[in-house]
Amino acid sequence: MLSLWDTICSAENDMEMENYSDQKQEFLSNFLELANEILSQHTINRVFRFF
Repeated sequence: MLSLWDTICSAENDMEMENYSDQKQEFLSNFLELANEILSQHTINRVFRFF
């Protein structure tokens, strides 16, 4: 879900996705259940390699 949100807000790669999510974590936690921390750019990259 965060990756979709980041992409809509113009994040173009895994590093930008992580940075944007980190900056907006408090705001996003109002709408999303963030049980763990924001994913690292390496984890985001591994997930998107499967697509």
